[in-house]
Formats: sequence, C-alpha cells, structure tokens
Amino acid sequence: MSAVLEVTETPQQAARRLSAPALRDGYQPAALHTYTDPHGKPIYWRIRAKHPDGRKWIRPMHQADGGAFVMGEPQFAPGAKPLYRRHDLAQHPAAVVILVEGEKAADALAKMGMQATTSGAADSCAGADWQPLAGRTALIWPDFDEPGAQYGRDVADRLLALGCTAQVIDVQALGLHPKGDAFDWLLLHPNATAADVLALPVVQAEPPADTWPEPQPLPEGLPPVDPFDAALLPDSIRAWVMDIADRVSCPPDYVAVPAMLALSCALGRKVAIRPQRQADWTVTPNLWGLVIGRPGMMKSPAMSQATAPLKRLAARAQDEHTAALADWKQADKLRELQADAGEKNARAALAKNPRADVSHLIDGGADEPEPALRRYTTANATPEALGELLRQNPQGLMLERDEIMGLLRDLDREDKADHRAFLLEAWDGNGSFTFDRIGRGFNLHIPAMCLSVVGTTQPSRMLDYMGDALHGGAGDDGLVQRFSMMIWPDATGAWRNVDRWPDGEAKKAAWDVFDRLDALKPSDVLAEQDTDLDGNPDGVPYLRLNDDALALFVEWRTALEARLRSGDLHPAVESHLAKYRKLVPALTLLCHLADHGTGPVTEAAMLRALGWAVYLESHAMRVYGGAVSPEIEAARAVLRRVKRGDLPRDGFSGRDAYINQWAGLADREAVHAGLLYLVGMDWLKAETVKTDGRPATAYTVNPRGRL
Repeated sequence: MSAVLEVTETPQQAARRLSAPALRDGYQPAALHTYTDPHGKPIYWRIRAKHPDGRKWIRPMHQADGGAFVMGEPQFAPGAKPLYRRHDLAQHPAAVVILVEGEKAADALAKMGMQATTSGAADSCAGADWQPLAGRTALIWPDFDEPGAQYGRDVADRLLALGCTAQVIDVQALGLHPKGDAFDWLLLHPNATAADVLALPVVQAEPPADTWPEPQPLPEGLPPVDPFDAALLPDSIRAWVMDIADRVSCPPDYVAVPAMLALSCALGRKVAIRPQRQADWTVTPNLWGLVIGRPGMMKSPAMSQATAPLKRLAARAQDEHTAALADWKQADKLRELQADAGEKNARAALAKNPRADVSHLIDGGADEPEPALRRYTTANATPEALGELLRQNPQGLMLERDEIMGLLRDLDREDKADHRAFLLEAWDGNGSFTFDRIGRGFNLHIPAMCLSVVGTTQPSRMLDYMGDALHGGAGDDGLVQRFSMMIWPDATGAWRNVDRWPDGEAKKAAWDVFDRLDALKPSDVLAEQDTDLDGNPDGVPYLRLNDDALALFVEWRTALEARLRSGDLHPAVESHLAKYRKLVPALTLLCHLADHGTGPVTEAAMLRALGWAVYLESHAMRVYGGAVSPEIEAARAVLRRVKRGDLPRDGFSGRDAYINQWAGLADREAVHAGLLYLVGMDWLKAETVKTDGRPATAYTVNPRGRL
C-alpha cells in the first residue's frame, strides 16, 4: 500500500513557478496583486517583477476550471473586467476614490488609509467595469505623460457618465519627472497624509465637446396614427358602432373595422363593382382586416359585438336548414319507397314477359340533393374544410379568429404551402381553387372563392411576425399585405364605467342593413349583368361609379400609382398600398349599398372610401414602421435598458444586450443593427477591446444623452 500526498499550490507558489523563466533572466519578484469580487473572493492575479536595469515584467494569472494556476486572465465580456481592490471599494461606499494607473500606486495610497483603485495599464479603461463607482466622488491621478493624460480623460468620461463627481489632479503642477506617477510622488513626500493628497491641485473633469457631440434625437416611439372619424361609417350603422364602442369603453376603431368586414361578408359575391367606365375590371367587396392592441384593451368583446349580426343570420339559417332538412328527408324516404315499389312491379312484369318495357317503373327521377346549410362564419376550420364550406356557400364566408397569429404561423410551415396558396387565392373573391390532396380521397374544386377575414393580435406578436415576413421568412409572399384594414389605434383615455342598455333603435337599424344585404338581389339595386355568347348570365352582377365618383377615383388612383412606381417606398409597404386598388372600390360599394344606394355608386360613398384609405394608411405605417426598421426598435430597447441600469453606461457588449432575451432585444442581428444605429446617432461610442480571443467591441453611452 502506498500513500498519496495531495499538495495544494498557493497563489504565491504559482506566481513563482509561472515567473521562473523571467527570474532566470535576472528579474526579481516585486508584487502579486489580487483582483477580487465585492466579497473579497479572488478572481485573478497580476504578477509583477522588476529587473535591476529598470525593465518590468507583468503578467496575469488565474485558476483554470480544474484548479490549476495558469498564465492569462479569465474570459471577461467587453467592459466587464473588475477594478482593482474591488472588495475595499464595496466596504467603503461613501469614501472618495482615487483612480490611478497601475496596482503599485493604488497599493501605496491604500497604505495611507485611502480608497484607491485602477483598471490596470493606460490602455485598460475600455475593458473595465466602472459601474461600482456610480455616483461616487472620484479623484483621478494620471501618469505624467500623454498615455496617462488620455487614460485620465477616458476614466473621467466614464465616471461622468455614471453620475460621479470627478476631478483630475493637475500632474504638471506636481514637479514629477516625465512618466512620473502617484507612487513616485509619495516617494518624494514620505510624510504625506491622505489630507495632503486630497489637497493637491486639480482640474474639473468635463466631457470634451469634440469627443461627445450632442446625440441626435431618435424617432418617436410609435409612428402617429389618425384617430377614427365616425363620419367614415355609413349613416345606417354609425350610431350602432359608436354605441358599442362607448359601452365597451374601447377605441371605436375596434368596432368599426370588424363591422365593415361583417358587411363585406353579408354582401359577398351578390354584387361587385367596376371602378372604370368601360373596362371589365371587377372588384368583389370581400375584405380582410386585423385589430392590433395590447391584452386587456377589449379587442375581442368589440369584435364579437360587431360581428353579432352575422351570427344572427347564421342562427336563422340554421333554423331554416333544420326545417328544409326534415322536408328533404321525408321526400327522400317517399322517393325510396316509390323506387322500391317500382322495382317490385318491374320484377313482376318481367317475370311474365322478359321483353316488357318496365323503364317507367324503375325511373324514380333525379334525386334531390341534400339541402346545404348556409354558413356565414367559421373560426377554426382546416383549409380543406374551409374549401368545402366555400364550395357550399359561393356567396361568401367570414373567417373570424380571436388570435390570428396561430393561423399565420401555422401557414408558414413548408407542409402547409398548398393551404397558404389557398388563402392567397381566396382574398380576391373571384378565383377558383382545387385541392390536389384531401383525406376523403377526392379532389375538391371550388369554382368561386369569396373569403372575408377578421382577427385580433397583440403588438409584440405582430411585429415579430412582420419582422420574419419582411426579411426573408416564410411569410414573405404578400399574405400579410392582404390585411388592408389593419389597425393599431392609440389606447383611449381613462376607463369609464358605462352601465346602460344598448341603443335599441341604432341596433335595429344596423341589423336591418345586414338582413337587407343578405337577401339582396342584383335587380334590387339595378346591377348590370354580363352575358356569354349564348346569352346566359356570365360573372358577378356589378355596379359602376357615377361621373363625380369616377373623377375622384381616377384622381386618387393616379396619385397612388405614381407613389407605387417612385421607388421611394419599402417593398413591403409598396405591396400593401397596392392592395388599396381593391380596398377603395370595395369600401365604396359597401358604403353605397349600406345606405340604401341603387344604381351608379355615388360621390359620397367614394369620399368615405377615400377617407378610409387615408386613415388605414396611417395605421399601416405604424405596423410596418416597426418591422421595416427593426434597428430603430432595437435602439430604443437598448436605451431603455441603459436607463434602467441593466446595461452600464460606461461600457457593455452586444452580447450583454441580447443574452437576456429582453423585450425587443431577442434577435442578435437586430440588436447589432440597433447598436450601430445608436453609434451613428451619437448615442454610443464603439471601441475595440483586446481579449484573449478575437477583439471585441465595447459600447459607451454618451454622457450628454438624457434618458
């Protein structure tokens, strides 16, 4: 049996071992400086040796994961290296701190009972964590040379950024030799006291104007949006919409947009609009919209009340279908009995005469198809099921989703490409579609798809989705741009407790509009109808614009087309505004018919639709503004974290900004883009910091920036 003696190496022993080559060259041990955390636990050491000829040998040392002492510093993030004598600073938070260049000078001052620290050599300022000195009174003692003067300026900048009271000792007035430092002065004044040091001549530290320019203002938090104007609504539903908004205590936008989308569903493909005098360009008035707002802003209750008339129509249709189905089943049973009797008589006749004509006995006539249920809305149908619903309801259907991001994210999947194509086609209102694969084993062909869509979501989810969709994600195909009625209104003022009955007259007038549009016949509104070569009806019946409305539309569209071709718009915004070619005519038709219009569509309806376009564009710019320029959103998020103290003003890295996955700072590329934006706007200064690996970038906040 043998005994094993475990020997633990002390830092002093490790320092002598690691410095052995230098000692063999004639260097002599001078000091071992320990860098600690606030509780006094060693983090790393700095070995100092000196040659008789004056040369210095200084190397860092730390303990590796296994406990062995190795040469070099631990891995620190940019701007995260601890200050020297950190534990002493923590124990005396109110004392004046003396900032010097080098550990030897700091130790000499500490022996006099002063709080002294350093970040190391003259080029060490950017890599240090100065946050522990925030708000303290500091006296900076640079070396008497240009690197020392620069070190003093760099330290002063960081301390001022942390709200410190900082002064710099006037080293030119101390009578030191070139490169002289605090240690040299103490050698010349062996009887000096702490009071003598604090009485040395100083200059006030101020950020140099040429180093820190005034930061440029960032764009405001959210682009402004137009408030909703009740005059945009048809007269027939205006009072009802505003009454709901008042009772729910929500922005009227939350009711108005779903209400118009519900009208588009009620009208469906019964009547379309041709917004040119002679051309056959036909717009079906189905529309897509999205309500964006923070949780708890009453989006869902508002949308539910706005679409309630469709649910009433659906309930009525269910009752009618139940009665029709009962009649159909009775008639089908009678046909079955008649067929059985006819077959029995035919068998008897053929038994007597095999050549007898019994066709009249087995001809039961064509079977009547089972009556289909008229559907108005659906919430969670699969694309195949939705396709079947549209096939059975050629006049149109509304997809209503309380939180629509689940659907959009699901459609981003590669295996849902055909489903996505289906929805893209359904937006037009006139297209057809065939599913090539369906679980029931047959192709599903929908000759005319007319789908309206309404949904809600939260701002953060919308911006995340838009960021992916507009920067190469799966959603970069124009699907989101089809939500022409996309709104993100400002929150209303203080909540009011409104406890009263609904406005019965306004509700009845509005719901009558839905009943009328649901039962509308093209002839009721003097709609025109094309015919094919054989004189049969061809396409959807339509109305055209009267002369005044047409003039307004041509003027508006001319300006729109010029903007779309200018090259000044982001491609995503350009694609969105291009969909207004359908939006404006569709809203014009809805406003016209909702207010009992017949014949050519009027100027008043066109003016309302153009007002909607201006209003909706302002909301689109709010949504696209955050997604098109993610660097601005990230820049704002960085400054918010600086203001809260999560990111130190005197130095942090890009990794510090995104590693915690804070709101708005979860994407690494967006964070770096935001940091570069802040540098360009003079809010940050970027400095390259040497590390044991690749050089890193540390960001310092402009002390002139008011957060």
